[in-house]
Amino acid sequence: MPLLALQMLEKKIERRIRLLERKSGLRFLDEVAFIRHWIDKPLSMGAVTPSGKMLARAMARCVDPDSVGPVIELGSGTGAVTKALVAHGIEPSRLVLRAPVPITELTPATVLTTSAVSTRSRK
Repeated sequence: MPLLALQMLEKKIERRIRLLERKSGLRFLDEVAFIRHWIDKPLSMGAVTPSGKMLARAMARCVDPDSVGPVIELGSGTGAVTKALVAHGIEPSRLVLRAPVPITELTPATVLTTSAVSTRSRK
């Protein structure tokens, strides 16, 4: 398929997603970024969908916030797991994010300024 046709298809899909977001009140930013990256470099993807909030929270619960040393996230992607780790009580300075081809410019410093990140007091 020629590049121009792919670009037109991408714009059409994005318009439909924006329309769906307006009608439903839901946001699909992670999914759109994920799909756009897959269209650009399909062989560099290791997952078929981005990690959702429930999966990210379940993964974060496996990390002890009181342990010492870095927490390494391989394939940080859209940032769902990173946000869940911070919400779980992991200090952002302990996070080491590695993505072979990052689809967002997410770093431990910017995760704190993201409105989607909620803080939770540790017991």
